[in-house]
Amino acid sequence: MTRTIHIIVNPAAGHDDAVLAILNRAFHEKDIEWDISITRKEGDGTRLAEEALARGDVDIVAAYGGDGTVGEVAIALAGTDMPLAVLAGGTGNAFARALRIPLHLAEAAAMLADEHTHHVEAVDIGDINGSPSFVGGGATGLIADAIEGASREVKDRLGMSAYTAELLHEILNAEPVIYHLTLDGEAVEAQGISLFVTNAGGFSMQGISFFDFVDMQDGKLDVFLIKDNRANTILSALVEASPLNLPWAELPHWQAHTICIDADKEGYVFSYDGSKHLALPVEVTARPRALRVIVPLDPAQ
Repeated sequence: MTRTIHIIVNPAAGHDDAVLAILNRAFHEKDIEWDISITRKEGDGTRLAEEALARGDVDIVAAYGGDGTVGEVAIALAGTDMPLAVLAGGTGNAFARALRIPLHLAEAAAMLADEHTHHVEAVDIGDINGSPSFVGGGATGLIADAIEGASREVKDRLGMSAYTAELLHEILNAEPVIYHLTLDGEAVEAQGISLFVTNAGGFSMQGISFFDFVDMQDGKLDVFLIKDNRANTILSALVEASPLNLPWAELPHWQAHTICIDADKEGYVFSYDGSKHLALPVEVTARPRALRVIVPLDPAQ
């Protein structure tokens, strides 16, 4: 049976990948009809995915780009039966890492082309202030500053090391703030230099994966706080690229369905899915299993 795949491509993503040639090789001689649309500005991923849904003749919507592009496409597909295929083309690719989706375009496209190598799973996404907003997660403080500070040029040149360089810079200049949290109605006050809210635990720097235990199907979001007294430990670990030195097990950690975040310092933002941000305060809510995603089959299956 012929499958129709519409692929939304962010032309700014990737590392000089010959995207169309790679896709053509993967889909050649397969019973697949495919076409593409190109994003040009913020919000295009959502608009183009909505148009693909409205066509009524598309079986799969794929997103080629980073977490920002994937998140935009996911916003349109959330709550529908349309499966999302992720073709990782960004710098961090946290969502693809968390779901063990191949990070190389040729491998991801080959998996998508062969129905015997994948299946569809429903995963949680995050709403911000009542609207579907992210697939991976977000942060405030030094992590948000590091994400914002890594320019497109530097990311293209250095890849994940661009974030590491910015993080090292931000750690040296980080000042703690008081966070005011409400976790499923319970008020919590904590001091730190950065706060994570994550749905996908596959984010990594220098080849070190963080938060592998985060469950994307539990209907909750995970919250981590980095205190100022851990900055030097994190700095040392990133320089040495040693996961053994990372103190994640010692970080304050909460799980909640609904999280309200504010800080006692003006100008703080919540940066999410690698490229977008909103000023605090924000309310972040898990939307359980709202997104259907094509993922690799477990080798045991």
